[in-house]
Amino acid sequence: MEIAGITARRGETVFGYVNVGYTMGRLPIDIPINILQGHEDGPTLMVTAAVHGNEVIGSISINKLVRELDPNDIRGTLVLVPVVNTSAFEFDRRDTEWDSTILNRVGKGKKEGTPTEMLAYRLYHDILPLGDFWIDIHSGDAGSYVYYTIYDCDVPDADQAQTSREMALAFGLEQITAKTPWKDAKIDLGIPTIVPEIGGGSDFLQNGEQQIETCCNGITNVMKYLGMMEGDLVLESPTATIWDGHSEIVNGHHGGIMEIIKKRGETIEKGEVFGKIYHPYSGELLATIDAPASGTMLNSGVLWPIVYPNQWLSLLGDKMEDVNICEELNRDNA
Repeated sequence: MEIAGITARRGETVFGYVNVGYTMGRLPIDIPINILQGHEDGPTLMVTAAVHGNEVIGSISINKLVRELDPNDIRGTLVLVPVVNTSAFEFDRRDTEWDSTILNRVGKGKKEGTPTEMLAYRLYHDILPLGDFWIDIHSGDAGSYVYYTIYDCDVPDADQAQTSREMALAFGLEQITAKTPWKDAKIDLGIPTIVPEIGGGSDFLQNGEQQIETCCNGITNVMKYLGMMEGDLVLESPTATIWDGHSEIVNGHHGGIMEIIKKRGETIEKGEVFGKIYHPYSGELLATIDAPASGTMLNSGVLWPIVYPNQWLSLLGDKMEDVNICEELNRDNA
């Protein structure tokens, strides 16, 4: 496997940088890449993390796999990108420090554009298309928590959608979201793709090791499903619930201290109070945050009580189906 001059031969793990372009001050913009070339032919799986620089669970997990996986135990090629947006990562930001732009909000980018557009162009035109399958890992930041796997059930290619669904099941999380309201963040490269959203927030202090273990297991589970590794799947649950994540809850124009009324897993009706915003100094009730639609509070949302105007707070969804993971994967692969 060769990516932009980075070459790995059978049984090798190789690290290098793919140059994207340069900042205004001519500092290089690079994407770090690890290539694990297996001992025999097989599919190529691309795994990325830190498209948003302050979502680091995937980065930590990828680095752990680089240290622990032996390429001689792999069929095919595993390409691991622990930090896609190094500018955002080094400044602990969701967006690129150089131009204040969120990477997965510029489509497939521009070859000659802003730093973020150049990053997107190189990633989506020259790196990821070399793969047969793609896992793009996200997480909560320091103040939020998420725990589900996303796949897009509405892509035009039915086979692509079905394989993405099976990858999401194989990854092993109990909650799967097949639809989301984030249309502007969808990048369809024509290959089966899943987006695990794993952990983050203050939960990392108590359960960080588990979050990383779950993420690593998820990646190797998909490798096993694809025939790249031997072994049984390590699942969070034998069954998965698939959701239509249809509505965001977003704060209004008041910042302050938020009291959350409705918790994850609870149902809420349209217009019902999700949370209350209080003045941080006087304790005065400033506003209530009402649900924009009826649904279930999905495994996703802000944990930290300090919130800002127009901040994303949570995700609502409706159940689509419950699935026995092993039965479905065994049936489809029989």
